[in-house]
Amino acid sequence: DRPYPEYAQMRVLDYHGASIYEGGLFHFEQRLAYGLNLTTSYQYSRYWDNQGGGTNQERSQTQIAQAKVWANGLTEQHQNLVIAAVYNTPKYHGNAVAQHILNGWGLNSIYQYLSGGPVFVNQAQDGQNNANNFEYPDLVPGQPNGIPKRSINEWFNTARFTEAVGHYGDAPRNPNWIFAPAEDPLTFEINRTFAMPFNEQQKLSLQLQGFNILNHPQFGAPNGTYGSGSFGQIGSTVLDNREVQLVAKYFF
Repeated sequence: DRPYPEYAQMRVLDYHGASIYEGGLFHFEQRLAYGLNLTTSYQYSRYWDNQGGGTNQERSQTQIAQAKVWANGLTEQHQNLVIAAVYNTPKYHGNAVAQHILNGWGLNSIYQYLSGGPVFVNQAQDGQNNANNFEYPDLVPGQPNGIPKRSINEWFNTARFTEAVGHYGDAPRNPNWIFAPAEDPLTFEINRTFAMPFNEQQKLSLQLQGFNILNHPQFGAPNGTYGSGSFGQIGSTVLDNREVQLVAKYFF
């Protein structure tokens, strides 16, 4: 029972949160080889914290405000890969017609792979009767963490959880088997630069750019609130679908 049931929620300020970050960064760069610039970077990291966030943000995300629960932090991103390439076609010095057709082309591309972050799982019902927004559900014995084939309609095994009533739930904070989908957008550009016949110092650049050019859906995190009608489902994306635009620039 609540010791003071006549009182509603009370905010408790705590300044003892802690976090641990460990990571490694690998970087490779090749410049101006046959008109190609190539840059690749890869970062692998781990991030833990013992509470959710700031007072006016995620707040502690713990069932007991003063209880520190170590878990994967919600901003953790195990892997971050970026491959960027810029290629300018070699300049042709043959006849004037061939120069006009072959010179001035360029290709640019950026590929990213971003692994998905942890998901905070709580319950919608006030089973603990304390008006806490961050109550954890219970784990169902015998239910596996994963499912044979996940989809946006069931990203993780929702039967693994059940409402915790009259006690603190035993589900862990940010379960380490539930992560949001990875992102893998590819950006591509083809461009052509024209020197102005009346002044070679002035140029016109036309650029055809495609974002998420492979049109892969970049899904957001699944709903982590037990008791919600969309628990375990993904109903949003973090990036738009394929977008194509034409850009004109004049340099003078």
